[in-house]
Order: sequence, then C-alpha cells, then structure tokens
Amino acid sequence: MSEPAESRLQAARDAIVGYIARHPCAADNEHGIAQWWLPDMGVDVPLSVVRQALQALLLCQLLTCTELPDGSVIYRAVSAAAPDGPR
Repeated sequence: MSEPAESRLQAARDAIVGYIARHPCAADNEHGIAQWWLPDMGVDVPLSVVRQALQALLLCQLLTCTELPDGSVIYRAVSAAAPDGPR
C-alpha cells in the first residue's frame, strides 16, 4: 500500500476510534460512518477506505458489527455491545 493510501487509512481508523470515544453508544452502517462520523472528525476519505478501516478495527476488536434483518450491517464500539457486568 502506498504511503498516501496508508495515511488515509490511518486517518480513517483514528477518526472512527475518536468518534466512538466521544460517542460510545454510536452505531451506524458504513455509509453513515462515511457521511456523518468522519466529517465530524475532520476526515474525508472514500467509502473503500472506510470499509478497510472498519475491517481493521473489527480485527483489533475495537468494533463489533451486527447484521440486521434486512441484511445491512451496523458497527459500534465493542464496549457498547458488551453486556453489563454480573447481576
């Protein structure tokens, strides 16, 4: 991967992590993340870069995804998806 592409991917990953740090209960699909989360964090990258960033964050277990009945997928912070402690 070229240096500019890697820096755009890193910027997208950092912005998503920053967004979920500020909005820990946020959940959205890749289009919503590209349209709302990243611009809010000052990042403008193509959807293909958003997809790569989301996959990387899933692998790092910082995000989790849920497939909805209509087949769409939403992403959220792992901590927001984790059940509460013992009851």
